[in-house]
Amino acid sequence: MKVFISWSGEASRRVADLLRKYLPCMIQDLKPFMSQHDLSSGGRWTEQLSKELEQSNFGIICLTPDNLQSSWILFEAGALTKHVEGRACCLLLRGLGLADVAGPLSQFQNRVFSRGEFQKLLFDMNHLLEKGLEETNLQMIFDKWWPDLDKEVTAALTDPKLDAPTKHKRDQSDLLEELLLRIRNIQRALEAGSPAEPSLGFSQRSLRDALDQILGKLSPTQLSILREFIAPSGTTKVIDPSQLEAKYPKADVDSLLQSSLLIRRDDGVVIAHDLIAKYIAENLRSR
Repeated sequence: MKVFISWSGEASRRVADLLRKYLPCMIQDLKPFMSQHDLSSGGRWTEQLSKELEQSNFGIICLTPDNLQSSWILFEAGALTKHVEGRACCLLLRGLGLADVAGPLSQFQNRVFSRGEFQKLLFDMNHLLEKGLEETNLQMIFDKWWPDLDKEVTAALTDPKLDAPTKHKRDQSDLLEELLLRIRNIQRALEAGSPAEPSLGFSQRSLRDALDQILGKLSPTQLSILREFIAPSGTTKVIDPSQLEAKYPKADVDSLLQSSLLIRRDDGVVIAHDLIAKYIAENLRSR
């Protein structure tokens, strides 16, 4: 069974890396996918990522206070909702509790990273296998491997080189979550040749209002930075952050990164989120 492990940010990446290592030790039939290791070199990574999301049977989203506003996390969560029919879980790390998770991420059967909760997650995945392990055998395997996993996760998250978790601002993330969820549903509806889902209250007008509200709070310099990223086709350009900071104030670049309008990829380059790039290409250039 293919398990898609979603992550964003260094703390989340470290835990995702350890899950990729330990899950097959606990249940050999689990085949974790993690973008840092499993995307082919030289391939079109966006297409590969979409393919992996479609082929996955279960999803684990490594959630921290730092990535609750991550556009990539929200995008992958939306894709998992579509393709795995709710068989996904947010693994809550660095002090996050269930009450901290809002919007589309709250729909999953989320688990705090602890012995009891992780055991439930493991047993949930085992039940989805065509030939799952006997529960007594799985319990013995879990008891063997959990201390090692727990020790390594704790060490990874308490590393002094790792930045302290940021304070979660619920209100700020809710607006972005709603915005991206609207974009996803409208995009899917347009691709299918049907109107956006009225039952969810999504419409071109409400989408435009939400985007206008966010973009209206940006400074002229920040709007200029966004324009740098958007190709006429509506796709995002890839830019080295040093090039941005040589042309624009670092504070403005950082502000766009913190709001997830721009995203720093694992290899250090910066991109705009694919799901809003098309809208910006059609609307922002005329401002």
